[in-house]
Amino acid sequence: MARNTAQSDLRRRLASLRVKPRPGLWLAKRANRDGVLRYYFQPSRFDAGSGWKMVRLHDKDELPISSETEAKAACQELAEIYLAWKQGKEGFGPELIDKLGRPVYKRIAQTRSAMAGAPGTIAAIAADFMDSDEFGELKASTQDDYRLCLDALVKQFGVRHWQSISAKEAKTWIREKAVIHPSMAHQWYRTCRAVLNKTRLVYDERDHPGYVPEAMNPFESLNVGLPRARLIVWPQEAIAAMVKLADELGRPSLGDAIVTMAWLGVRRQDWLAWPANAFDTPYLAWDTEKTDAPVTIPWTVIPELNARIEAAKLRHQRTAVRSTTFFVDDVGQRPWNANRFHAAFGKLRATLAERHESFATRYAVKHYAGDPLRIPTAWLTMRVLRHTCITALHDAGCVREQIRAITGHTIASINEVLDRYTKLTADQAGAALAKRLAHEGSGSDETVMPLKRR
Repeated sequence: MARNTAQSDLRRRLASLRVKPRPGLWLAKRANRDGVLRYYFQPSRFDAGSGWKMVRLHDKDELPISSETEAKAACQELAEIYLAWKQGKEGFGPELIDKLGRPVYKRIAQTRSAMAGAPGTIAAIAADFMDSDEFGELKASTQDDYRLCLDALVKQFGVRHWQSISAKEAKTWIREKAVIHPSMAHQWYRTCRAVLNKTRLVYDERDHPGYVPEAMNPFESLNVGLPRARLIVWPQEAIAAMVKLADELGRPSLGDAIVTMAWLGVRRQDWLAWPANAFDTPYLAWDTEKTDAPVTIPWTVIPELNARIEAAKLRHQRTAVRSTTFFVDDVGQRPWNANRFHAAFGKLRATLAERHESFATRYAVKHYAGDPLRIPTAWLTMRVLRHTCITALHDAGCVREQIRAITGHTIASINEVLDRYTKLTADQAGAALAKRLAHEGSGSDETVMPLKRR
């Protein structure tokens, strides 16, 4: 098993257990006589009787860690193990840390397999897949999507052997999920089918209990006929109201992120990592985390975004805290992370929903009887701000190459993306009718001559 795969697997396990590590509590540093710093993981002395002790941190090459950044990352791995043990989680203890201050990856993998269940069960297959190189080679965001779907699959069929699941059962379950989460149903179906097919790349032997021949995959060729997800587009009035409310509540960085997403459609995992100097030039340039596509945008041509960014720069200058990222939580002046931003955004949207239960939209969602052009505030998420950007560019008449230059989509995916995010809308229908009216009202008597045969 690859070392980085086991490492990411440990973090997934701990995330699923809702562990909240605080590595700063247990990171210690000591200076030698020559001033060189040494870094240690230092658990509570009251846990020494249980085998926990201070240990110096080393890297994968068994060399002492001399960088504080690397030390914090290394200490966080140990802190996660330690805190899981303190919370009484099964399978965690000091034996998972070696004498050089590194997780014992082999034992971690064995512990996970033991907890997963009998070989061939859905729980064991999911665990083995997430331990594999196939999973480790996926982008971090794709791993998150897979994990979400696999958690649902294990919850439904975890103790069942894959051969005991009929195609009818699988189809019924996917359709039930579609009723609750229509926008996620397609992803669940594709992921479940793909993971069981990939067991051929996970297991070494064909006779392994978890090896699923493609023709026997219970999720293969279900023809579920799932409904297409609704087109959710933020109305401009809703964007303006959300940004205004963020400013009003003293969280302008939330408004900055919303405006950035609405105009650039950038994925959250990208803008969260933008450095503090990202907007220091007229061109915003980055490589997308999901597709590694290079994107360069002259962001200063957008007056609204320009004004927000300049105001944010002034706020940054007035604080004594210097962040490594541009987008900073107004409370505590810490760089946003995905979880804290999601929680803060949710509270902001809930407050907006108390003032405005819904907003008028130009895109029919047919949620309210007799008023199809109205969208509930609760449906407006950061995720669909990316959809909003793509749809707005399309309705403005941008061709696919121009849209790709903003969103960073690949050539292979842009057509599928446009089909998904640019449904038949009133704007497009109105544009078509306007062109016909202009043509038929031109008074031209010209007729189209038939082509001559060669």
